[in-house]
Amino acid sequence: MPRYAQLVMGPAGSGKSTYCSTLVQHCEVLNRSVQVVNLDPAAEYFNYPVMADIRELIQVDDVMEDDSLRFGPNGGLVFCMEYFANNFDWLEDCLGHEEDDYILFDCPGQIELYTHLPVMKHLVEQLQQWEFRVCGVFLVDSQFMVESFKIDDYSMVRFLPFDRTDEEGINIVLQHIDFAIQYGEDLEVKEPRAYHSSLMEPDVKQIGNMALLPLKTQFKGPAPRETKENDIIEEGIYYFKANVFFKNYEIKNEADRTLIYVTLYITECLKKLQKCSSRNQGEKEMYTLGITNFPIPGEPGFPLNAMYAKPSNKQEEEVLPLSFFVKVTNMPKIGCVQLVIIVEFHFMPDKL
Repeated sequence: MPRYAQLVMGPAGSGKSTYCSTLVQHCEVLNRSVQVVNLDPAAEYFNYPVMADIRELIQVDDVMEDDSLRFGPNGGLVFCMEYFANNFDWLEDCLGHEEDDYILFDCPGQIELYTHLPVMKHLVEQLQQWEFRVCGVFLVDSQFMVESFKIDDYSMVRFLPFDRTDEEGINIVLQHIDFAIQYGEDLEVKEPRAYHSSLMEPDVKQIGNMALLPLKTQFKGPAPRETKENDIIEEGIYYFKANVFFKNYEIKNEADRTLIYVTLYITECLKKLQKCSSRNQGEKEMYTLGITNFPIPGEPGFPLNAMYAKPSNKQEEEVLPLSFFVKVTNMPKIGCVQLVIIVEFHFMPDKL
């Protein structure tokens, strides 16, 4: 039967030895025999039993202390691995010839051993000659998965051989520099997209040039009952983070004016809530804002009067603030108090 090998690779400190130790413990629980071979001549400590340790063949410290070699840490490691590649018979003796073995090879982390030397390639070829089924396990720190730029940046790197005495080589390097400088110049700049209301319907009731749109309410009033899955308050909150940055918002219909009004209202809510230290205080601020303090189109304090038509009569002036913010569930609260509950869950979960 064939034997099996895992080459456990990865940068220094990525958890290769920890992985080997954990896998050994896991397989012991399953009554499965797994052996480990240490191939790092600079390793100092690992908490798993080994069937073979390269340090018994050669150690980095011994190489660095040899006055005839005068190697530093990296040079010493390279020397050790080249020495190991010339003595695979030592590894063969350590591995033996038992069938159905499963062996983990805890490899060193220095990248030069994989990019500049053929040692690991020769090791894989040798294991295959010994009838091992070989796979590679490459470990990286989990932080690389959270901060994707640590991986993405590598795709932007390209290495070119450069000989300053070769005119053609200089021209090639300069050409690639020009390509890098001009990269993306022919692409069209994508403008950020504004979100428009999807609730506009034919013959919708209006006040001025604002649409009275569906609200989820159990109480009769000037605003029509719910007719869609989402209402204007939910739509305004959902689009708030995108639309709040648009200074020149293109209005496509009357429902967009309502959406802008809701966006302004939520902005003012957040300003008030930032100063509140409790939920009760927040609800009081929202009650005051909705009843007395928030301006409507046509009033001097409203910031976008040029975009809105004034309410045509006193009745519309009284209806307008309540039409958009009566959002109740099972209690007859003013809509602005209910809005604070919605807003805090979307934007300020830790505040109140």
